Amino acid sequence: MARRLRIALGVILLVLSCVLVVWGFWPTLRERRVLSVNPANMTLPTATPTPSSFIPDLMPGARPL
Repeated sequence: MARRLRIALGVILLVLSCVLVVWGFWPTLRERRVLSVNPANMTLPTATPTPSSFIPDLMPGARPL
């Protein structure tokens, strides 16, 4: 009785694993999303000059250039 139960459970496990392998290799559906981009949003940010008061002193007591 135990031998038949083990064989049945093995067959069920084998079938389940084969189904999961086939499902894992199944190709996915192709999705395409179209996003309209405003050309005004396609600009790079402008560089702003950093005031010298925000630059920390690397060497205390050194003369500024």
